[in-house]
Amino acid sequence: MNLPKLISHDLRCGLLRPRCLLIPIMAALPCWLCHKIAVTAGFNCGWGGYLMYCFMGIEPINILDTMEKTQLPILWLLLISGCLYLNLDYMLNDLSLTGQQIIVRSGNRREWFISKCIWNLLSCGVYFIIVSATAAVFSLFTGGDLSLRCEGAALNILYRGEVDAGTVSSFTVLAVSLLLPYLTVSALSLLQMTLCLVLKPILCFLLSEVVLLVSVYWSSPFILGNGAMGIRSGLLTASGVDPLTVCGECVAIMLLCAGLGTWEFKRSNIIGAKE
Repeated sequence: MNLPKLISHDLRCGLLRPRCLLIPIMAALPCWLCHKIAVTAGFNCGWGGYLMYCFMGIEPINILDTMEKTQLPILWLLLISGCLYLNLDYMLNDLSLTGQQIIVRSGNRREWFISKCIWNLLSCGVYFIIVSATAAVFSLFTGGDLSLRCEGAALNILYRGEVDAGTVSSFTVLAVSLLLPYLTVSALSLLQMTLCLVLKPILCFLLSEVVLLVSVYWSSPFILGNGAMGIRSGLLTASGVDPLTVCGECVAIMLLCAGLGTWEFKRSNIIGAKE
């Protein structure tokens, strides 16, 4: 099998699985909370507002304050971790079913792993499409519109006055609430999949969670997780993380994972690879 056929197999078997039905449920939770805030404040939240709230994140937590109160962004962690969890087991499951036969027929381990990388990126894309579609439906059913722009007054209420931006354009909303979170989650998902070649899947998932928790406490474009927090974005506040640095870091991690993963998979023992 050549690379296009391998990709076709992965898209057919791994892209739209029954577990995708969980995505609208996870996305509806922050949307519901956003609607409650908007109703209390007396304004209608549109599509852009819901997306911005879903990937708001939180300002860095002072470690010295954690003894008194914990302010973990539970819904943000759920939404980001959801994609990582849904993508966690496909590669090893496929390897334990038909993957070994496909590798023998194709004779090319490199293309098999590259196909899994492409599947991973597309699977993350489908996740964000479903999240954004859920936000759009929520907006329509709560009296909002499908405009991606977000008014400055509404954004200040949703972000608790932590940003210094005025009315946010559609491009900024797409960048802050879709592009940067997508790149961040994709980089983490590829890193997680690559680590699954040498570690148990559950351990890889826990390591991904540790990275996200570290990003909750430290604001830096070099810590994966910060790029998926709108409240820390340099597009919304002068002291925020640089979006170009976030993009460069995520792309670099993706390329590094593809290269190292291919090298490790070519030399690994694939018999009994599933754990």
